[in-house]
Amino acid sequence: MPLRLRPLTRSLAHAFGGGLFTALVTVGPALAQAGANADTRLERVEITGSSIKRIAGETALPVQVLSRKDVERSGVSNVEQLLKTITATSTAGATSVANTGAGGGQGGGGSVALISLRGLGSARTLVLINGRRSAPISVSSAVDISTIPVAAIERVEVLKDGASAIYGSDAVAGVVNFILRKDFQGTEVSATLGTPTRAGGGQETRLSVFSGFGNFDSQGASATVSASHQHVKSILGASRPFASFLNLEHYLDRTNPVAFPANVQLPNGALANPKYPDCGPYSLVSPLSPGICRYDYGQYIALQPDVKTSNVAVNGRLKLSGDAEAYVESSFTRNQTLNTVQPVTISPSGLNAGNPYIATLTNFLNQYPQFPALRRFIGQTATFITPNSPYYPTAFAAANNVAGQPLPLYFRSVPSGSRQTQDVTDSVRLVAGSRGTLAGWDYDTSVLYSRNRLTDKLVGGWARTNEYLSLVNSGVINPFGPTTDPAALQAAQDANYNGTFYVNTSAITAVNAKVSGDLFQLPAGMAGLALGVDLRRESIDLAPSDASRQNLVLGFGGLGGVPTSAKRNVASAYAEVNLPLLKTLEGNVAVRYDDYQRVGSTVNPKASLRWQPSEQLLMRGSYGTGFRAPTLYDLNQPQSIGGVTTNGQVDSKLCPDPKAPNAGSNPDCNAQYNLLIGGNPQLKPEKSQSVTFGALFEPSRDTSVGLDVYRVTVTDTIVGGAAPYQTILANQAQFGSLIFRGADGRISAINQGLTNLGKTVTSGVDVAVKSRVLNSSGHQLTLRLDGTYITKYDRQNLDGSYTSSINNPGVTGAIGAVLRWRHTASATWETGDWSSVLGWNYQNRYHDTRTPKQPADSATRDVASYSTLDAQLSYAGLKATKLTLGVKNLANVNPPYTNYGGGFVGSYDLSYADVRGRFVYVTAGYTFK
Repeated sequence: MPLRLRPLTRSLAHAFGGGLFTALVTVGPALAQAGANADTRLERVEITGSSIKRIAGETALPVQVLSRKDVERSGVSNVEQLLKTITATSTAGATSVANTGAGGGQGGGGSVALISLRGLGSARTLVLINGRRSAPISVSSAVDISTIPVAAIERVEVLKDGASAIYGSDAVAGVVNFILRKDFQGTEVSATLGTPTRAGGGQETRLSVFSGFGNFDSQGASATVSASHQHVKSILGASRPFASFLNLEHYLDRTNPVAFPANVQLPNGALANPKYPDCGPYSLVSPLSPGICRYDYGQYIALQPDVKTSNVAVNGRLKLSGDAEAYVESSFTRNQTLNTVQPVTISPSGLNAGNPYIATLTNFLNQYPQFPALRRFIGQTATFITPNSPYYPTAFAAANNVAGQPLPLYFRSVPSGSRQTQDVTDSVRLVAGSRGTLAGWDYDTSVLYSRNRLTDKLVGGWARTNEYLSLVNSGVINPFGPTTDPAALQAAQDANYNGTFYVNTSAITAVNAKVSGDLFQLPAGMAGLALGVDLRRESIDLAPSDASRQNLVLGFGGLGGVPTSAKRNVASAYAEVNLPLLKTLEGNVAVRYDDYQRVGSTVNPKASLRWQPSEQLLMRGSYGTGFRAPTLYDLNQPQSIGGVTTNGQVDSKLCPDPKAPNAGSNPDCNAQYNLLIGGNPQLKPEKSQSVTFGALFEPSRDTSVGLDVYRVTVTDTIVGGAAPYQTILANQAQFGSLIFRGADGRISAINQGLTNLGKTVTSGVDVAVKSRVLNSSGHQLTLRLDGTYITKYDRQNLDGSYTSSINNPGVTGAIGAVLRWRHTASATWETGDWSSVLGWNYQNRYHDTRTPKQPADSATRDVASYSTLDAQLSYAGLKATKLTLGVKNLANVNPPYTNYGGGFVGSYDLSYADVRGRFVYVTAGYTFK
């Protein structure tokens, strides 16, 4: 007997993984009745992970569905926050829109949001919109989910299993399918205002309008038009004390030796400061790194950037003849992110050949032939305070035996102002097609065009190398305190670069066709078949400005951007068969062939079983292989400086003992280094195997329990660098070849270029429990729990050994930690026109990293667990109106302290916690009919 398709059971399928990767369920009795009475026919729909239409219900593989009501109850502001409520997602391998760094001349910035299932990274999680691919951001194979407005979402279907047999590349860890709203009559207007309860920004406003016209069933045509706009204001680190880079209790010092007032490099390479210990107000004295002024830039960066998202979408359907229809989907989204980071660092670092400052500095030093040792700085971004400057520290120079010499500076350029970057992502998506039924077979053919264009603009604080360093060398800028000459301050602003720095474009043009229908009769029902073909053209175009190509702007390392264009064709064909073997047993097999131009071809099968021995119990399992083809960017990206390490890194060659008394004046005992990134045309595709086994148990009409066990193995894993940069720096005997040094012996860059490296193995279990504990007299109380427990996450090392990443941040080389356990729980009360939700979000503690200053005999600490409560109250008793009041993080819990601080942040984990603290919001919606 089929598992009961009651509302509770459907809700279970939606909330915790009823759905499928495989699936036409041609349930014999249901379809026999449908054939006898068309008026009572159950509609067959296509579920994420399958090309065969079926009656919705519990199926062979776990698909978690977030309905529009679930989205509204969550109170989230963006899609990134929404997907964090899915416990199968991981902080490891997902990039937040929060600030993750400065620099990176080829693009990337800190303005994208990516999703990572199973901790395997965004590149192995396929994102679909209405079941079809979209163009990724140019520097990744992943879709920037920050461009998808929350107001446009009808539901989100999350397939928590490998899906290469249906969707091809990128679906190694699973699929996230955003189904956008359609088929609506009338107009719905919604507005939201929200704010953190603590000062410092973070206010949000949202406005959306959704209108529907026509009735497809009765009039033969329908259309929807929607528009939305959202603005999230920035939160600066100065308003959040937990964002500091200095913590004496835990021996953390990730402050920077490039300070204001500037430190001076002496002939022996050590740093000293004329103003020490008077380092304020911009810098400080660190007892962990004494002797020089240190810069704690945590207060000057945007922990949450300023983001504006606007979206317009038009969808339509037109009945042709019989069951045939034509359809069109179109949308345009503009995402504008204004990112703020600390003023630019000015210290000796390499320049590419031909940079005009090389000649400028050469001519400048030719004025001081009596100090030939200074010529070692030629070819670097070195700047000086000269003896004729009114700000020259004469007494300091005499005390250090450098009287009369130009003094090389480690200078934080406060006169230039904080650096601001505006990333504007324009996403265009067009789909046109036809679908219907012909000779008993469902068909769907379509043409897709999707394009993402990222325009990166430098809008403040980014100094032009030659102009600004020449200005500092002239002596009119005070590197040790306020510059009092208004003309000099204006000259500093005039030396900034303001304008487009690069434009990166990625696009997909695709044609696909699929058919599905009944194949032959089996004792338990009709076998179903689906066949499909996909033809796709992928392209990228990286267009750095002249300023980027020639490395004319400070803060982007020693290599400039390189123009790059690439295209390739992808051809695919797939087949899927669903077999109702017995009344209680259903099987499904699928296979897909993909051919990637200049990469090669692959065949990937998938098989699954669904067994329902009783009305209360359903069991399911699957096995499949998968692959991930290297992206165009992976293969063609030129070598460039693509970012920097977090601060506080130690060069074990030049600083063998970071706890030594003189370590504070050694810049290599607490430093920040450039990362050299680049593609690799010899990359091989990743291959994977995935196994799942699960059960759904419904002991009563009001209680359901789901368990799904999974295991994923990825071989030839594509990684950035043979090891994380922390490992490279600490083990230079093994990884020294990955470190590049300048003529002065100091590190100029660390190689993090792409390579294939070993295996990654992860396994765990998803848990889903739902119980309606009260359902009478118009009152309902429903309890839910979703959780994920990870039993294994091992990454293979160069020597063949494995390292566990569970609760060990940074081991994967990505921001974030693979947490052993995460859960979300909620209690929903509904009575009449009122409804309320109390939610509990929990992430377990994880092992903190050790700091270079930490005593060897001190115990390794743990980062505390992070637990927050959310509440929401809604009222729908007014005509056509719904009002909602909500609070996220009721107790105003701060992010727990950590030494790790993944990304470009201080003593907290941006992927683990919400910097806003308590957040209050109110939403009002009105529907016109």
